[in-house]
Amino acid sequence: MIITLFKTNCLSLFVIIRQPASVDLGGRRIIKKIRIDNALDTLSERLKGLTDELNKLENRQIDIKAELDKNEGYSDEIEFFKKKVKDIDKKLGVKK
Repeated sequence: MIITLFKTNCLSLFVIIRQPASVDLGGRRIIKKIRIDNALDTLSERLKGLTDELNKLENRQIDIKAELDKNEGYSDEIEFFKKKVKDIDKKLGVKK
């Protein structure tokens, strides 16, 4: 098993290459080289996919923080309607 670590400024990518159990292409070194070549060939696509996913998560985090920073509290409205319900219950004679 070969474990390789690639690092960029904001992303660490581990590539784990395992040998197949039953495929023999003339020697283990050839299998390792083919698998390493395949992993390296798709590395830029993997990095792009991970970077896109990271950007989506960062945008989602920004949206969530913006939503939390809004001063739209509904506690005043909730209290108003709680009092209204209590008044209605009192007029109807509902005991809680």
